[in-house]
Amino acid sequence: MGVVRDSFPIPEWVFDNRELTRKEKLVLVALFYFFANSSSPPSIREISKLLGIHKCTVINAVKSLEKKGIVGVLREKGKVNRYVIQPPRA
Repeated sequence: MGVVRDSFPIPEWVFDNRELTRKEKLVLVALFYFFANSSSPPSIREISKLLGIHKCTVINAVKSLEKKGIVGVLREKGKVNRYVIQPPRA
């Protein structure tokens, strides 16, 4: 895995939220990275490769973030999912 050299903003709530697991936070960081550095949405495989974790772990984290209302997933058959991050309500 290569070294990530690009800087990108990550909101403080990602780190401060005690209701998120470490893996959920990692997936959020990866999504922010892709939003800042790519013109296309990331695949589960790309997130998995960037983080060095199994793709099933990524899928479970995304599902959990979706249930918590933090990540919205726009699914289209035959296309890569699109993600929308919504900060938790205070």
